[in-house]
Amino acid sequence: MKRIALLFTTIIFFSHYIIADETWLVTNINGYGAYSPDYVFDSDALAAKKMVITFTKDGGSVTNSDVPFTKLDDSTLIGYSSNEKGYSLIEVYQINRSQKKLQLTQTRINTKELTPYLPDKVAFMVGDVEFIEKIKLKD
Repeated sequence: MKRIALLFTTIIFFSHYIIADETWLVTNINGYGAYSPDYVFDSDALAAKKMVITFTKDGGSVTNSDVPFTKLDDSTLIGYSSNEKGYSLIEVYQINRSQKKLQLTQTRINTKELTPYLPDKVAFMVGDVEFIEKIKLKD
């Protein structure tokens, strides 16, 4: 029984790798951000030191993000989340393949409608990318 549970957990955890057309490991993510109410730009970085970005035929995913993503092209994912109270989040992840860099932009408004503990923000960051795999999916 323990083996079945371990197998199931492993499949769930790694499923975004299994169904991905492409998988990229991102490290060294740094940039600048500005937060409400003053919006003064300062050095910023993501809390996660590493992330995995996957591109699938119809979309993609980013670890540590529950935002649904749309694939705009072979190098760009855009994520959007909102609620009826005015909260809105937009994230754009672009893989600059020739430079081996991630270019990330984030903007979030009316955050207090989601949680009173986080400010509104705008940020742009760059990270190093490493191509992990390409898996051909059946059409």
